[in-house]
Amino acid sequence: MRSMKRLSIALMALGLSTPAFADSTLYVPSQHGGFKVAIDPLYLRKNSVNDVNDSIYDFGGYAQIGYLFPYTGNDLSVDYTYLRSGDKETVNLDAANVQIGQRLTTGVFDVRLFSGIRYAHLNYTLDTSTPTAEQSLTSLFHGFGPTMGIDARYQLGDNGFGFDTHLNTALLVGTVNDKLINTTTTISDSMNRLIPEVEAKLGVDYTYPVLGDSKSAFSVEVGYQTTNYFHTFNSGLVGGLSDASFDGAYAEIKFYS
Repeated sequence: MRSMKRLSIALMALGLSTPAFADSTLYVPSQHGGFKVAIDPLYLRKNSVNDVNDSIYDFGGYAQIGYLFPYTGNDLSVDYTYLRSGDKETVNLDAANVQIGQRLTTGVFDVRLFSGIRYAHLNYTLDTSTPTAEQSLTSLFHGFGPTMGIDARYQLGDNGFGFDTHLNTALLVGTVNDKLINTTTTISDSMNRLIPEVEAKLGVDYTYPVLGDSKSAFSVEVGYQTTNYFHTFNSGLVGGLSDASFDGAYAEIKFYS
């Protein structure tokens, strides 16, 4: 888990320093209006909460639909992330965002600043039952709060390739519901909690226009991402609070109409 936190910080520092390599003059592009649609297959693993050795990679998904307002550089988007990870120790994630964005560009350097509202639902379960003894832990969090971040792309020449960084953070207010079941007792608890979250992505893309259309384009991006929800779960079998974190590969297919 420490390595994931260090990676998040490193990716954030890299993303925030990217403008230093671009031209200093930013302006609002006179973009074409229209819709954008994105679909991401995800191949992520969770970090173990109770040191259970089943942190295998699992497939998940991300989908986004948005509208680009013409001549303003503004957009409005809605997205959803789905992930089911683990076997004996599982962490399930459902998250949705509504965001407004502002695009700025220098020509070769393109940046989108955004803010919005996030809803997240995380469900942690650990089953250590045997034929003679039952013991399982469930810790469930659901909450919502503000989110903000930056998407940045640096164009690598005139061949359609680009270097991408995506950084966002959220502060979620919600409730954690815990239940510990063993052979003789059942213990339940519920508390309100403030959960910080950070996500960082690093990738490369190839963007090409649709033939015969001056504004439509396809973009394919591949890279690595890491996500961390801090102090989300009560890891009741060992005591204390634990993060919910995921890392792995992503591939994004995006279409601008």
